[in-house]
Amino acid sequence: MPFFSIVIPAYNVERYLRSCLQSVENQEFGDYQVVIVDDASTDGSLVIAEEYASKDDRFSVVSHGENRGLHLARKTGVENANGEYVLFLDSDDELASGVLDALHARISADPVDILHFGAKVVPHGAVLECECNALEKSLNGEVGKRIGNEILQTIFDEDFGYVQDWRMIQRVFHAPLLRRAFSEMEDARLERAEDSYECFVACALAESADTYDACIGYVYHYGRGITGTSKIDADRYDFFCSSFSACIKAAERFAAEHPSDVICKGADGLRLKCLELLANDIPVRLDRADWASGLASFAKRFGETSAAREFYRFARDRSYELLQGEDANLLDDDVLFDYLALAESAVPTDDDARDLGRYRIEKNVVENHVAALFARRLSKRREDSRVKIFVSAHKDVDVPQSPVFLPVQVGAASAGKRFDGYYQDDEGENISDKNPFYCELTTQYWAWKNMDADYYGFCHYRRYFDFSSVRHEENPYGEIIAQDIDADAVKKYCLDEESVLAAVQGYDVITTEFKDLRDFPGDFSTPLEHYDNAPKLHIEDLELVCSLVKRRYPDYAEDVDTFLRGHTSCFCNMFIMKRELFFAYCEWLFSILEECDGEADVESYSKEALRTPGHLAERLFNIYYIHHMRVGSGWRTKTLQCVHFEHPEKKGFLKPAFDGSAVPVVFAADNNYVPQLCTAVYSLVANTSPARKYDIVVFSKDITARNASRMFRFITDGRPNVSLRFYDVSHLVRGYKLEANAHISTETYYRFLIQSVFPDYQKVLYLDSDLVVDADVAELYDTKLGDNLLAAVLDADYLGNLNMKDGQRVRYSKEKLGMKDPYSYFQAGVLLFNVAAMKHFHSQEEWLSLASVPYLYNDQDILNSHCEGRVKYVDFAWNMMIDSGRLDAVISFSPAWVHQAYLDSRENPKIVHYAGAVKPWSDPTCDFADVFWRYARRTPFYEELIARLFDGEALMDRAYQYVVNRHAARSFKRKIGDIVLPYGSKRREAVKRFFRRA
Repeated sequence: MPFFSIVIPAYNVERYLRSCLQSVENQEFGDYQVVIVDDASTDGSLVIAEEYASKDDRFSVVSHGENRGLHLARKTGVENANGEYVLFLDSDDELASGVLDALHARISADPVDILHFGAKVVPHGAVLECECNALEKSLNGEVGKRIGNEILQTIFDEDFGYVQDWRMIQRVFHAPLLRRAFSEMEDARLERAEDSYECFVACALAESADTYDACIGYVYHYGRGITGTSKIDADRYDFFCSSFSACIKAAERFAAEHPSDVICKGADGLRLKCLELLANDIPVRLDRADWASGLASFAKRFGETSAAREFYRFARDRSYELLQGEDANLLDDDVLFDYLALAESAVPTDDDARDLGRYRIEKNVVENHVAALFARRLSKRREDSRVKIFVSAHKDVDVPQSPVFLPVQVGAASAGKRFDGYYQDDEGENISDKNPFYCELTTQYWAWKNMDADYYGFCHYRRYFDFSSVRHEENPYGEIIAQDIDADAVKKYCLDEESVLAAVQGYDVITTEFKDLRDFPGDFSTPLEHYDNAPKLHIEDLELVCSLVKRRYPDYAEDVDTFLRGHTSCFCNMFIMKRELFFAYCEWLFSILEECDGEADVESYSKEALRTPGHLAERLFNIYYIHHMRVGSGWRTKTLQCVHFEHPEKKGFLKPAFDGSAVPVVFAADNNYVPQLCTAVYSLVANTSPARKYDIVVFSKDITARNASRMFRFITDGRPNVSLRFYDVSHLVRGYKLEANAHISTETYYRFLIQSVFPDYQKVLYLDSDLVVDADVAELYDTKLGDNLLAAVLDADYLGNLNMKDGQRVRYSKEKLGMKDPYSYFQAGVLLFNVAAMKHFHSQEEWLSLASVPYLYNDQDILNSHCEGRVKYVDFAWNMMIDSGRLDAVISFSPAWVHQAYLDSRENPKIVHYAGAVKPWSDPTCDFADVFWRYARRTPFYEELIARLFDGEALMDRAYQYVVNRHAARSFKRKIGDIVLPYGSKRREAVKRFFRRA
């Protein structure tokens, strides 16, 4: 028995085979066997092989009648190997001189099942030397001895860092191990990634392994054959995808036959690494025009989620590369945008949680990189801009993304959080600590002392100049009222760089328009009267500052009187000035305010009155302006309208509250519905698993800060795995006519906003607010959606109506809704949305436009009409509608199996839905009311619910009838008192006293 068997598969390699075989024959160590497997070569390979076999009996040739691929050629070679150890040598590579001697000595001294040895990489063709050096470094590295599971983990477990390659070449195998491994491998043609599969099986069965990479014994010719970075076409890449898929599936089948955590995790690691290597071929080996075809081939075999993930990985690396450059310009990088566009074109699904988690991570990193690139570019352009308009803000708001607008966080010295992308007024020389008194003047002072520009301008985070040439309608106070600072507003009011520069060009001073106070609502006609009419300001302060101006600057006395007794004024401390004029104004203004500070007595002032310096500056600017107009300073001036934005708060999508693995849940409600909302949310968190995280968001337009704060403290206190946020949807629904009725509010349409607000989640659970949860919603969230648009529960009530003899509901379903199968109609109070699929099916604008058309059941009808055929149906227990008279009157008419499923759900409901007109907070005797009150009484809004229960003359009459009728009183005590007024409670005694008086 020879010590080594060297297996050399050969297929059409006559150019390289002789050098390969000669490198073996030249070895000084001669105790070996060479098995050449000719895989049906059509060139002279077989002739060369037989030539060596004829002159040296250590060489033998085995021929395949038809080409079977590298994996089966190796398998044939192993079956014909009779050495104690086996190594593979590719027919276009060579063995280095003396390697068999060195390997024999090492194995004899310390026998192991697998010994990895070193390689030298030789470049060919277009392969760069740097690529060779990098590959050689990755192939050579001592990892030490490995025993048992460590062998597989070193190569295939991501947590171990993939510290060693999986090539079958560059390894020596103990023959019994290799024969067993190949006997358990599939007898199928495998190509391209066959090494990963073969190495995986061998390592899973091995008991010991070691490295001897100091022995550089394998000569790898990089760039020959199908290796390297040579270009391929889309069809060839599709073949690569098919080949990789076959190898991955073979490894997964082996793992299924040898179940263990280590082997299964190794199979996952093999898959991930194979997909990365395969995806890398798209930008490297395919022409750019074929990238989309490559992605389609990849997605067809491995899923849309993994395809999107890989392109986000490309975008991640590309954006990181751009971030390393000083002058990186994102807008000029077409490659990055191609990566992003292709990543976005894929529609991820939740079929494979392994891919989803990585997809989210890569997408999040890319978005952060891209945001950083945009921020860097904008910051650089802001620094370079010679026209700087500073926008004062004490909260993080939307600001036009134009380099002429510089957001400044005022009062930064005492702020708890510093806003990203903002300048701060406490940097450099500043008076940031005076912001509670000086307001936006701290920005003016900071800009004066620290910033360099030709023009200095000032706006407020709500108020901007209208730089357009169009006259816009104003409110009675002389302001244009707008809503959001978005792309439409930027266009309408010309808040872009080009328009601003054009508007400023040729002027020295630009202000808001001077308005006639006599046109304003209120009993005043002069600036003096206007100030005196401000309820929290003190006229003595204005008189004091005016006397200071007259004393310090006697030539301004006339201008002070002109202003105070005139009828016009400009407001808001908004102006744009040339540098020298701005500096002169600041010297004048701040010296006056500083002296005024020393003389004013503000000890008893209200919070608003303490802001007097800011109010005074508004008047002082008018005086300064009037003076220079009077004395003929030669200013070229201009006035612009003022735009007041009512909703400047930051818009856009929500980032996951946790790491993206949470269960996202959306509710929608208005402020009046907060007690019921809080009960629903509390019931959800009361049934959560401590092992899961829950990202709860409430969509609303008007929930007050006080109510939101009360809910937040109650829901999140002591629950680190629960997040609660409130999202104002006003800007998303503005302009749409959303139909409502007595039982359906406009909030029901907010579910259509989920796909815009939550792009980072694959799935989002939507729940109505008129329900309670009595199970862990994570179970529902884990439902596999596949390519379905959503998951829901069939509507037993609707299906009962379909079976009514009049046929009206069937006609409505088919004619109005266009449903092919009306019996597939679902109830929309509990929905699990496939976010990406919904987004690709209809845009948010399309959904809301559809909602503007009246239907019988509003958005529920819309969803049923458009989602039919792409719905995953879940157990009725997840949306058990109470019996408000509907069970006998309607549901009993539904198909028998639906009727029974509904009845079964009533035995153990997971979500109790109080759908319809009857609610437990208006009728505490209704079906399943006790479940609602069980949760409600623990919330901070319990008393409000009680007050509403007894509000109204009709309810008082009803309560009185219960009292005067003994039987009814007992019923009342049982049905109401025990539910909403627990025995022995103070509330119960108070109500009893009330009824006695009644």
